[in-house]
Amino acid sequence: MLKIGEKMKILDLSRPITDGMYHFSGDPVPQVKIFSTIEEKGWALTEFTLGSHSGTHVDAPCHKVKGASTIDEVPLEKFFGETIVLDLSYKKPDESITAKDLEKAANDRIRPSDIVLILTGMASHWGKEEYLTKYPYLTEDAAKWLVNSKVKLVGIDWLTVEKFGSKEGLAHLALLENGIPIVENLVNLEKIKDERVLFACFPLRLAGVDGAPTRAVAIKTKKR
Repeated sequence: MLKIGEKMKILDLSRPITDGMYHFSGDPVPQVKIFSTIEEKGWALTEFTLGSHSGTHVDAPCHKVKGASTIDEVPLEKFFGETIVLDLSYKKPDESITAKDLEKAANDRIRPSDIVLILTGMASHWGKEEYLTKYPYLTEDAAKWLVNSKVKLVGIDWLTVEKFGSKEGLAHLALLENGIPIVENLVNLEKIKDERVLFACFPLRLAGVDGAPTRAVAIKTKKR
């Protein structure tokens, strides 16, 4: 953990929110537009419209579990802590990530209450057609393996941990019903895949809502 006398380097793991950015078909289209300018009114103000799962965002338990915690009710401790990245970037597009895959990638490095981030390599395909069509995804048994590993937060570098179009949402359900939030649409995970770092992703405090955009960062420390 960070100690007095150590220098920090903070790496951004979030996507910038831009007008019309990639989003799931049927979800609200992200809109960012000028509302007022300094020249017009003496101050600059921007209007934006987002879905609760736009950009880099956190899924709260109530996203899939009726009556479960909303994003403002999730303890803040869930969003900060020691983190490891599991490198599954060798997986092919549209290939599943199983419990055995995670176990091999983890190699006994996961500690109770760790945050686990999954590197699929899909972040590098942003802007390409295949980004929205084919990608690796977690199976239900992979999600249950993470639950049994006693992690407190799971993240991935794509729009969802789930196979797109899965109405059952079993991977989501396995995590969220056990109080494990999910942070999706991360970037730059390849830059921290070989080290244990601190991670933070405090979502917007939206009352009673199922998820929220977040600024996710990795915090590296170096002794002075």
